[in-house]
Amino acid sequence: VTINYRLGILGFLKTQEDLSDNQHCCFAISDIEAALRWVNSNIAAFGGDPSRVTLVGHDTGAALVNSLMLLTSARGLFHRVTLLSGSLLSPWAVVTSPHSALLQVTEQVGCTT
Repeated sequence: VTINYRLGILGFLKTQEDLSDNQHCCFAISDIEAALRWVNSNIAAFGGDPSRVTLVGHDTGAALVNSLMLLTSARGLFHRVTLLSGSLLSPWAVVTSPHSALLQVTEQVGCTT
């Protein structure tokens, strides 16, 4: 099964400052979690085993899979992972100033409030 998730600012722009343990600001992660819930509910109808879901991610996908490994809301949705050419520790995966990125985007699109 191949899944898709929102890209660019629609998938990765941080819009909240404080998040609880079960929340995250990345819509891409929300998309992946929704897809994994669908897989768990429906994969048996296609001959798959919902107790043997393996995630494979490359580059940014690997960092996202790595993120899912840490989220309590994703527990039980997958059982094994393969990370290819990326992780949460990759220098490009760390946003050092997410709020300033949000301000820059809102300014560029003319949204001041």
